[in-house]
Amino acid sequence: MNLVDRVDAYGRQHGLWQPGRALVVACSGGPDSLALLDILSRLAPLYRLTLTACYVHHGIRRAADEEVGLVRREAVRRHCGFAWQYVDVPALARREKASEEAVGRRERYRILRE
Repeated sequence: MNLVDRVDAYGRQHGLWQPGRALVVACSGGPDSLALLDILSRLAPLYRLTLTACYVHHGIRRAADEEVGLVRREAVRRHCGFAWQYVDVPALARREKASEEAVGRRERYRILRE
């Protein structure tokens, strides 16, 4: 069984998507999230899924400026929608006296829910 078939079986077993629905795919531009986007884009026609790759720029790394474009290109190449949002995690973390990691995670989940 290849990887696409394994993800398909897992998704069906756990009810991760319903036919005809929209999915937001958190995509950081790393190999794991791009692989997930690729696999889901191969499964999308089988389930009539509408996919949107979502990139959250945390304002921490300069490389993120380029990653936004990379994720956009990869989404378009796979006929997926694309959305991104910038959030100044370092400033929020300082203001809240919290770790950048915790604030970044919270903000990423908030944006993905929206």
